[in-house]
Formats: sequence, C-alpha cells, structure tokens
Amino acid sequence: TVQRRRSKIYVNDRLFDNLPEVYRRIFPKVVEEFESIKIPEEKDLEKWVLTLRGNSKTFQCEGVILECSQASYQAAARNPGYVVGPVKKLSRRR
Repeated sequence: TVQRRRSKIYVNDRLFDNLPEVYRRIFPKVVEEFESIKIPEEKDLEKWVLTLRGNSKTFQCEGVILECSQASYQAAARNPGYVVGPVKKLSRRR
C-alpha cells in the first residue's frame, strides 16, 4: 500500500526514504508493472503518487523476481526473506 502523507511517500505505513535501498529500488518497478507506466527516477514516483490525491493504492503482490547479473539466475524476493536460484518462468497474479 502506497500513500502520500504530509508531503512524504509511505509504503506499508513506512516512510519510503527509510526503507532499505533494495526496497526503494524494487517498489517503483512494482508500480511500473501494475500501472503500466515508466518510473525511471524517484521524482517520477513522487509525481505518480501525487495523482492519488491523498488516497492510498494497494498492490497485491506475493513476491518479486529479480534478475541477477548472471543471466541464468534470478532472485525471488518474498517478505521477509528471499530465495536465489534458477527460475524458468515469470508470472504474476492480478
């Protein structure tokens, strides 16, 4: 769940700026996937959050798959941990 409060972005009731760096990099990609938009920089995320006009937006996401530097390996990140190994197919539920 993302929301703008007091001119700040909150993700799951945590200040976006205080999230671990990996989550600050992953979250805009999640928004890109679900909203079919591009968010190349943090300022673009801020612009998108402004369009919510103070309302919250929730994304149902069971996990995130990251492609690592080695093309044959990907990391499947699920809160609270992650698994690294070969992944053959990427799919998501809507």
